[in-house]
Amino acid sequence: MRRLFNILILVLSMVVLLTACGGGGGGGGGPVQPQAQPTVRELYVVNQTFKSVSVYDASQTGDIAPLRNFGNLTHLVNPAFVAVDTVNNEIFVANISPDSITVYGRTANGDVAPPRTISGASTGLGRPVFLAVTWYSQGWEAQS
Repeated sequence: MRRLFNILILVLSMVVLLTACGGGGGGGGGPVQPQAQPTVRELYVVNQTFKSVSVYDASQTGDIAPLRNFGNLTHLVNPAFVAVDTVNNEIFVANISPDSITVYGRTANGDVAPPRTISGASTGLGRPVFLAVTWYSQGWEAQS
């Protein structure tokens, strides 16, 4: 638990988190947990209703179209949170049901299958709603 706490503190100090957007009416399910990556100036938003992730230019304002979207055939079933690894150019998405973490290339667009999925009884995942990606001297580690 202490390790998870240290990881969260490190990530929160390195990543700019923006205010979560709640879903309005219709049972919620709107965009949640946007996360901005200051080095690439992109904003990643999980869209639970459409089971997709949208990427926006974080320096823009107003009614702007996303730079790219991925979803549908991508194994996003009930996405809850996104974390971006700008070192390896990967996107990690926590899926509430089924309990899984799907991994995509940072430039994923359209109906792309994840090159990796973390799931199964051994993972101990139970409705993951947050995750963080950090770097250590021995490599990366994803925590949920």
